[in-house]
Amino acid sequence: RRPKTAFEVSNADIFTIAKRIFDCNTKRSIQSVYDGAVTKCKTTSYMKYTIRLLRLSKSSTDTILVDVRKRTGCSMAFRDEYQAIFSAAVYGEIPKRQVPRSMTISLADEKCMKGNYIPLEEGSIERSLKASMIHLTSKMYDTRVLTLQDLLSTTNPSSIDTSPVTSKLIVTEYHKIFEYIVGDVVKQVEYGDDINNNDDSEEYLRSLTLAILGNILSSVLDDKALLSLLHETYCTASMIQSLIWYVSKAQTCPWNSCLAAKCLRLLASTSSEMKSQIGIEEYAVLKNAEEIGKCSYKLLESEANAALIVTAYDNQHN
Repeated sequence: RRPKTAFEVSNADIFTIAKRIFDCNTKRSIQSVYDGAVTKCKTTSYMKYTIRLLRLSKSSTDTILVDVRKRTGCSMAFRDEYQAIFSAAVYGEIPKRQVPRSMTISLADEKCMKGNYIPLEEGSIERSLKASMIHLTSKMYDTRVLTLQDLLSTTNPSSIDTSPVTSKLIVTEYHKIFEYIVGDVVKQVEYGDDINNNDDSEEYLRSLTLAILGNILSSVLDDKALLSLLHETYCTASMIQSLIWYVSKAQTCPWNSCLAAKCLRLLASTSSEMKSQIGIEEYAVLKNAEEIGKCSYKLLESEANAALIVTAYDNQHN
């Protein structure tokens, strides 16, 4: 029985269709593992699906069945990717992908929402952060994930009503949260180099903490409290090396590599001391990540390139 998410393509051969799907995955920054006619895919939200190509006829005019199946994750996210694959495979057109959640546009900024949303109750951010400090110490994985997801939303720089306030509070009054975020990042938890590994729970946790760190740095980059916290709490060299370690995992964890490159760029912008710690070896890691991004993951190419531009001056003179 043919699944509902399978469709036929008769206007192109199997090699052309495969190339169209590869280009679609690259442009939309979908982590993909290609194994013959089957492709395993994972989005930045960790929704997973497979794409299988099957030839239905042996005649000179091929009819190719493209079988797309969701494995885990959000059904609406799968719908978006399915429609993109259909458009690419049938028409050779690749729809622009919506910005990942950690970079999303706030609904409050949309024209239709101007003045039509309910403002936050006074003290609600403080209460939320107090609860977050408690929940981040939980031994329950799901509790920590939900807490980090909430922090990711409230620190998103595009949320102009919450992000500056939340980020400022985190680096001043609720710095235990910041210490948890940085402490989680510098762990450098090894996931292994098997890109077929189905257990990516730790990888997902790192994606959340890296994204939150990037959000905070984006919102309060010039804040003296942030700079003081960075120097007092953790050795900046340790932070830089940890972020470089994530960037070096671009082949197996491109999304985390992308997030780490963003954090490196922001940290390098804070002071000449930070920038000086990104030497020739670190520069080479970023350059390698950029090349991997060019081949298969456009968001990584963009972030690695931006980090290279920020650190280029010092390395040109080394």
